[in-house]
Amino acid sequence: PTELAKLTKLTAIDVGKAALTGTVPTEFGRLYKKMTSHFNLNSNPLHGQIPTQLGNLKKLANTLNLSGDRFTGPIPTEVGKLTKMSFNFRLSENSLASLPTELGCLTGMGYGLYLFSNLFTDATMPTEFGQLNRLESQLSIYHAHLALTIPTQLGSLVQMSRHMVMGFNSFTGAIPTQIGNLVKFDEWLLFRSNLLTKAIPSQIGRLVQMTSWLALDNNALSNTLPTELGNLVNMNKALNLEGNRLLSAIPTQLGKLSKLNQIFYLQYNSFSSPIPTELGNLVAMTSHFMLRSNSLTGAIPTELGKLDNMVSTIVLSYDPLSSSLPTELGRLTKMKNNLWFRASSLSGAIPTELGKLEKMVNGFDLVSSLLTSSIPTELGNLVKMSSAFLLSANSLSSTIPTELGKLDRMMTGFELSTNNFCSDVPTEVQALSDGVMGSWEVTLDTSIGTPCNGGKPPTTLPTAAVPVDHGEYGGSGGGNNVSTAIILSCAGTALVLAMALAFAMAVRRRRRAAADTAAEQKGPV
Repeated sequence: PTELAKLTKLTAIDVGKAALTGTVPTEFGRLYKKMTSHFNLNSNPLHGQIPTQLGNLKKLANTLNLSGDRFTGPIPTEVGKLTKMSFNFRLSENSLASLPTELGCLTGMGYGLYLFSNLFTDATMPTEFGQLNRLESQLSIYHAHLALTIPTQLGSLVQMSRHMVMGFNSFTGAIPTQIGNLVKFDEWLLFRSNLLTKAIPSQIGRLVQMTSWLALDNNALSNTLPTELGNLVNMNKALNLEGNRLLSAIPTQLGKLSKLNQIFYLQYNSFSSPIPTELGNLVAMTSHFMLRSNSLTGAIPTELGKLDNMVSTIVLSYDPLSSSLPTELGRLTKMKNNLWFRASSLSGAIPTELGKLEKMVNGFDLVSSLLTSSIPTELGNLVKMSSAFLLSANSLSSTIPTELGKLDRMMTGFELSTNNFCSDVPTEVQALSDGVMGSWEVTLDTSIGTPCNGGKPPTTLPTAAVPVDHGEYGGSGGGNNVSTAIILSCAGTALVLAMALAFAMAVRRRRRAAADTAAEQKGPV
């Protein structure tokens, strides 16, 4: 209500989340005499433009919060007059349409410039932001539709230690090398999901105090990955470089990040050459080690078996790797979710040691490789599996082990199809189908039902036969009706026996017909 403007001795207005409607009265600009702390109207359905008169509140030092409303139009240039502001400037989560250069006049800001989730469509980030050289934390301008290049002047914010978050915009060009000047930076340097190109600057390797969240993912960054990233030895969470165009080899120096405990994302790039053995030094990793969809070659390093603190998500799918799965993966006994090697050209047998991963619950995926031999009976030890036990599209052979019937918690995704199994599905395994609600694929494109005799079943019938006189017509001359006893070297299989019986019956019918014809020609006796 405009009547609040008559309370000229007010030092604060704090009516966030109060279901206020309408527009902000221009009369609030009269509260300049005593208003020093907390002008807060956040999370109301207020709309319209932000009044230029708020620029009169020159004594305001702490919290201008108009976030989470429905404001439109430009941010008034007059807010640049609030030069005593030091904390919590929030205009985020509106539909504001411009980013004035005058924001660079807020040189007293030490914490919290929040402008994210607005509609600064195709607006540029003012170079004047480089004047905010007292800012220590929280420059948040993500999901804001900003475009063109990231200003090099951000390298002047040398007091910044936390939260430079500028993802989900349309920034183009290179990441400024001057970012390497932010040597106090500790956590959350996020330029993810933009249109950034060129190489990742090696100067980022100077941010040796970084502990978490270096996220440059989902851009168009190219060239090789700088070896200097191996200097970030204090990183304990989240190195995310996925979804770029990074080339050549993964630097061995990344093996120095031995404190990193979750989120090592290099997937969806164009890395080639073998996986460095040094990645086995990331022994603190507990989850999300992901290298899939590159052009990595060679063997999976046995050293990955040293990642024995991993609980969830190792993904090396869709890479043209070679050789077999290392037996050392059986050391990852804490794994519960998502061990994925889908479509990775792996060959040889499934190691029996994988049966030691008895805590696995979902996501055991070896689909579409070149694996051979039989399924190890030891996989029946994975009795906690409930979803995604996936071995289809390989060259696995022999019988399906009855031990898989112990996976009686399976609810979805039990796939053994497109292999070379023989014999019948064990009843213990078939019984699992009652509990699997989706994606039960066991017999599709397999050799289920064929004999397991170490070779192919016969395709022609034997010709050796012994005539047997039934005595029905008497005599031993031509025209007598006899049956044949077929002696088979592979007797005992249902398929061949059925073929033999059909053949014998056909011979008997032909001979009986011939005898009847001869009798008719002779006439009655």
